[in-house]
Amino acid sequence: MILAGIGDGLAILRKPDGSVTTYGGRREDDFGNETRALGTPHRIDDWWIATEAPDTGRAVVLASDGVSDDLEPARLGGFVEWLVTEVGGLPGPARERLLRRELNNWQVPHHVDDKTIAVITETAEVAA
Repeated sequence: MILAGIGDGLAILRKPDGSVTTYGGRREDDFGNETRALGTPHRIDDWWIATEAPDTGRAVVLASDGVSDDLEPARLGGFVEWLVTEVGGLPGPARERLLRRELNNWQVPHHVDDKTIAVITETAEVAA
């Protein structure tokens, strides 16, 4: 698996043992409304890149800064678990309604940054 990013969004990797590793996020020297993006001038050093060997039972959550800026580091594992088991276990239309409601009623009032979440789970292949 290759994970790469630019800007201040966050990638959260939850391993099968429940441990969590994060990549990206806001750098300490970044100004609050300043970001690096594909459509703006940037250098190769602005990117972060990580590689992980294949494994089953992992989950990756990609979160834009409108989400990641408000997440508590100590609760990231629980956030991923909620997304994978509770939200991911819902039928498509119910999952969409729940996520839309949560993102529209975000816990931090007046936080206007875009709020995007993508979840990828890695499962074992089934032999045919």
